[in-house]
Amino acid sequence: MFKDLVLYFTKKELKFRAAGSIGGIFITFIQPFIMFIILTFVFSTILKVKIAIIGRNTSYIIFLLSTFIPWLQFQDTVIKNTSSIIENKDLIKKTVFPIESIIVGNSIATYVIYSLPFIFFCIYCFFKIGLSTFLLIIYLLGIILFQLLFSLGISFFVSAISVYVRDIIQLVPLFFQVWFYATPIVYPVSMIPPSYRKFLKLNPWMWFAECYRHILLINKECSLKNFSILLIISVASFWGGLKFFRLLKNGFADVL
Repeated sequence: MFKDLVLYFTKKELKFRAAGSIGGIFITFIQPFIMFIILTFVFSTILKVKIAIIGRNTSYIIFLLSTFIPWLQFQDTVIKNTSSIIENKDLIKKTVFPIESIIVGNSIATYVIYSLPFIFFCIYCFFKIGLSTFLLIIYLLGIILFQLLFSLGISFFVSAISVYVRDIIQLVPLFFQVWFYATPIVYPVSMIPPSYRKFLKLNPWMWFAECYRHILLINKECSLKNFSILLIISVASFWGGLKFFRLLKNGFADVL
């Protein structure tokens, strides 16, 4: 039953994104594309940020894309899920079913949508940089899975809170704007003063960014330490978020 419900909500979300607009799902990429152009212009043309990967210069566009697309997957998943329980309130009040399937279905749909540009980028890396070993591909798939688990954990947490505190729906996008610039996505870690770099380790998404760039730009597996940290962060987020969600969900019908 749970699997069927996840499939239902995944299809529902994909149809919702595609319906009612001329561009369909591609409309989703307009705002990120404009943001990408602005960031590239500001950092590569105005600020003239130079990216050096293991002794060779790397295009800023490639540097940015290596983490920008995965970040959009994560960000859009959580923001969309923040209001997902409220948006399905009529169904929740009238029917008894695993409500978690809404979050999982929405998350999978968002990851599917952003998988196309990321696959194209990985193909480019395959031919241009040399993402050629089977082990690298396994590592990459593992990081994507960890990121999905991390996204689900945060989504469970904020979606449960938003049922009781509706202001969360407006606050989450603002929080993600701050989080985005606090993560080395648009700039390399080397630009951060050494005295502040230790604080980056407290940012969970920093570990994702480092692993993505290690694989896609350096063509090497991320270290076992970083991979293990991602595993711990992702499982802890998923488990903690799910526990929190199930703790609050019994009161959803009364509040909605």
